[in-house]
Amino acid sequence: CEYDSVTLSCPKGLVIVVTSAFYGRNNDVYCRKSGIPSISCDYKNAHTYVNSKCHLRKDCILNAKIGTFTDDKCEGTTKYLDVTYTCEKRMKTLRVCESSTLQMVCPTGLPIQTMYAIYGRLEPTACFNASSSQSSYNCSSPNATVEVSSRCNKKVSCSIPADNTIFGDPCVSSSKYLEVDYLCLKQYEKTFSVACEYDKLTISCSDGYYLKIVYALYGRRQQSTCFRKGLVSNTNCAAGTALIVVQSRCNYETKCTVEASNRMFGDPCVGTHKYLEVEYQCF
Repeated sequence: CEYDSVTLSCPKGLVIVVTSAFYGRNNDVYCRKSGIPSISCDYKNAHTYVNSKCHLRKDCILNAKIGTFTDDKCEGTTKYLDVTYTCEKRMKTLRVCESSTLQMVCPTGLPIQTMYAIYGRLEPTACFNASSSQSSYNCSSPNATVEVSSRCNKKVSCSIPADNTIFGDPCVSSSKYLEVDYLCLKQYEKTFSVACEYDKLTISCSDGYYLKIVYALYGRRQQSTCFRKGLVSNTNCAAGTALIVVQSRCNYETKCTVEASNRMFGDPCVGTHKYLEVEYQCF
């Protein structure tokens, strides 16, 4: 919530890869304060800020305050910072000289995710060519990352020429190179688990794997799950805190137990027999 700090962290050997970041307000559930109006607002530089603090680090601390996100676009509204990230193995980095071909390869079933690409010259000694004038040591194509991403992301292998016809020529007469940072992203199957009200839900992953909570519901969306006669007519109730509570207890653990109770989540529908439903992945 606004004015608070949050710490992102990954287990040993993994680094943070930010997938989305939002600062502002787009719902009436998170960080509500009585008497304060809810105005929809979105600070466009949130992702840039979070990336600058956390990208490819083991852990980082984020501050949810206006000074971090420029001027207050919705003064008087309580805002919040919402970040989604994954923990991945460290990136691979490849470099080839101009007129050569860069080849990225991932194991079967693990697609390529381009993180950053340079076509140009940022180092004086890399791919040095004595026959070129080397007039610039600080040039790069502005579309390099987009171009490599569009050609290679979601594939398990990809070849891309280090060529002006693809990237343009950011520094005429200087020899250039193509350098790409990329990840081989894991694809995880999603698993559902359910516990009826008053019971405990336990989820776990095999040794060496960690939990990532994708979805959580505490309430009732249909009658058949955890059926109790006379107490299941309300099928449109859900605790707004369910996902946050389960994520805070279970993300990046190997095993986790959560009680399906009003004490844990509040009571979103008094008189209705509820259940806790969780969707998770092991990575």
